[in-house]
Amino acid sequence: MPRNQEDDSLVARILRKKPPLFWWFLVNTSAFCLAVWSWVFFLEVFGNPHLPQNYVMLEKMGRLQKPKAFDSLTAPRGDTLNPRSLYKKYYNLNPKDISLLNSELKRVYVGNLKDATYNTYIQGQYRVLKTRTLGPEDFISNGIAIQAQALVQPDAFHPPTPYLVLVEWILPGAPASAVDSYQLGDVLELSKNPYFSSILHAVRVPRPGDEPLISLSCVPLVFDSKITTTRGKSFSITPAERLNLNGQFPIFTKSK
Repeated sequence: MPRNQEDDSLVARILRKKPPLFWWFLVNTSAFCLAVWSWVFFLEVFGNPHLPQNYVMLEKMGRLQKPKAFDSLTAPRGDTLNPRSLYKKYYNLNPKDISLLNSELKRVYVGNLKDATYNTYIQGQYRVLKTRTLGPEDFISNGIAIQAQALVQPDAFHPPTPYLVLVEWILPGAPASAVDSYQLGDVLELSKNPYFSSILHAVRVPRPGDEPLISLSCVPLVFDSKITTTRGKSFSITPAERLNLNGQFPIFTKSK
């Protein structure tokens, strides 16, 4: 190729016209944009560990926090509510509000409840309806889950009767054989101590021609004490090693 044609190429003309200051500005602008993108990217990943893609990325980076085993002195602050108060708290939330709340509850749980603004502990009597072992498709894959319905005493002259609150009590690390220790009709006495069972998910369960139920999925935050069943058997629970953020709630009850 002739020398004059090579010099008159588009690239050559651009290089001749651009002063050194232009290239300095271009390099520094690119570096600044990359720094801003990196900052926004990592802020998004670390700020939203409950999103499946972020959770996997944090795991690959070695920055994933496993669910923490609190003790009774370090457990996050939070309201402790009985079945009547639980129903009142969640009944009036519209579907959008419940969806936003559940996303926030999952986010702070994955982050070990550094923000306890919405943390709520359950208490009261609950009658066992169903039990099952947890599997890979569940949010927590190792342990058992118990579905129970709240019992509320209408007055001093009548025994406790079923109420409009369902609880899914998730027990991470419990042996699969523990499901046999709970039978239909057994009554769970749940209080804040010693397990600090925290609400992880809430949903309305519609019932045609009747008031909806509120289903609450709960998980202990304190693991110091063994779980003692109504039949006197006991077993230990441990925090989950890993979470399946694609696991669906509620565990037992289909909802809309």
